[in-house]
Amino acid sequence: MPLRDARVHLLVLHWGDPAVTLTCLASLRACAPADTEVVVIDNGTPDHSGETLASEYPEFTHLRNETNLGFAGGNNVGLRRALERGAQCALLLNNDAEIRPGAVEALVRAADADPRVGLINPKILYAEPEGMIWYAGGSHSLWRGHSSHIGRGEIDRGQHDTACDVSFVTGCALLVRRALLEEIGLLDESLFMYAEDLDLGLRARRAGWRLRYEPGATVIHHERVR
Repeated sequence: MPLRDARVHLLVLHWGDPAVTLTCLASLRACAPADTEVVVIDNGTPDHSGETLASEYPEFTHLRNETNLGFAGGNNVGLRRALERGAQCALLLNNDAEIRPGAVEALVRAADADPRVGLINPKILYAEPEGMIWYAGGSHSLWRGHSSHIGRGEIDRGQHDTACDVSFVTGCALLVRRALLEEIGLLDESLFMYAEDLDLGLRARRAGWRLRYEPGATVIHHERVR
């Protein structure tokens, strides 16, 4: 089934300051295509701030984990639900990220162009300073055990605007194909936080799936420059 005809679930895992997540949800309200479902997962926040999110964005689906399941476990709740409801792909989106207009559509088109593309990242820019690249593709060396973001710290002038295969994808904003999850499984919940995206990409490549960078889609990440 072509992805352009399929339902897409957009998953936002909430933990911490609800104001951060509210900014993310505002971008989804403005930019999410009408045929997608936004699913907000309160990952066991002690203050139950997911209730605030639900009251502000009643048009989205809201779930709550009673305990903090970590990045992998929390997102897997949303991924399992997406699979149960027949979604053909899901977009993992950090709660400290904002999606730009047309980003979801561009990612889905990139997946639809090749059925062996299983994981796709957009171009990801820092919120401040404006226009600085956080991720424009990624590479990983098994020999050195090191992953890196292409273009990180550069001002975006279009120098990384060519779509390409990559060897490392980030979970900050990641489109995942249903068929890939059915073949290799979900995120590894033994990795509570960090490296779960690297692990997923390595398992995908081992199974013959392609990892892709799509600069036609843009996401803004509210992470401090390091």
